[in-house]
Amino acid sequence: MKILLIVLIFYCSFYNKDISKVVISDSPTSYEYQSKKLNEKVPLYNVKDYGAKGDNLSDDTDKIKTAIKAAKTSGGGTIFFEKGTYLVSSFIEIPSNISILGEGKLNTTLKRTDKKTERILTLWGDQTVQDIGFNSKIGILPSGDNITVLDCKFQSSIQGIQNAVTIYNLIVINTIFENCGYGILSNVNPSFDVKIINCRFINITSDGIEININSERWVIENCIFDKNISKSIWAGVGVGAAISAKDITIKNSSFNNMIAQGVHVEDHAEVTIKNSSFVNCGSEKFTGSPKADIAVLSGAKVNIIDCVFYKSNKEYSDLAVYNTLAPVGGTVYIKNSDFYKKNIGSNISVQSSEFFE
Repeated sequence: MKILLIVLIFYCSFYNKDISKVVISDSPTSYEYQSKKLNEKVPLYNVKDYGAKGDNLSDDTDKIKTAIKAAKTSGGGTIFFEKGTYLVSSFIEIPSNISILGEGKLNTTLKRTDKKTERILTLWGDQTVQDIGFNSKIGILPSGDNITVLDCKFQSSIQGIQNAVTIYNLIVINTIFENCGYGILSNVNPSFDVKIINCRFINITSDGIEININSERWVIENCIFDKNISKSIWAGVGVGAAISAKDITIKNSSFNNMIAQGVHVEDHAEVTIKNSSFVNCGSEKFTGSPKADIAVLSGAKVNIIDCVFYKSNKEYSDLAVYNTLAPVGGTVYIKNSDFYKKNIGSNISVQSSEFFE
């Protein structure tokens, strides 16, 4: 653990990150993706060489498509965007084996200029999107397997990542979702083997991550969910799972200032929550119900292990876990968790946990 902390301090210093906001994990999988980089041997196609301006004034759509066509004709490569804001007026298809690289999520931005409810990029698989920001109603639509999103930023009023097509092996790492509707929404068709690691969800107006389909084998790790500001009675959570989603694991994550709940599980979904913390969930401003750190409903199954539930400010609920009898409630097991001036609902099995007044 000491070695991990030293590495983490170096990482935060090098990248100018606030260490107080980073979740520390003993799990080696938490950091194994941070060094993943695009293959330097793959040909690089600079969109400016094809006429793109990146000046936040010109429509660069056709120029970007020309660069992509050149890469596809040559059998693949990486489309490179220098610093700047590149305006696009329609969605762009990125064929498989073609990756996207910017010069930093705060330096390079792809921005939609029209009012259509569409993504910026459709990704067809076996590719990486790295070091780039997205400003649009919808950011990206993954439509193929083996996609990595690394060190990106989404400011998408409807969805950052529209996960509506069945895919396998989507990995999202070190990415910020800020002022989004949904950060990541999985619906319409299920997806499998998804990893969301070291991401931040800030000022979300719907849900940070919503798995609203029978997706399986998702891991949400070392993520921070901070300040959900939804005004809907049907939204306002950090992570939601429903419609028989299975094998969903949330670990080493924190949920702060969620207007509804930190985690909401319903409709026979199965979720395990480990080593995570909750504070200030269930605001008095939330017009729906329940107001709690975690809500379990309609036959869902939830395991809560090694978690901490901190005392809330007066405008937030003091209910840590909501559950009740079937069919309204589900099945909840709590083990090795601490509750600070928090209570729990009924029909909950508790083992080796402490309640502090």
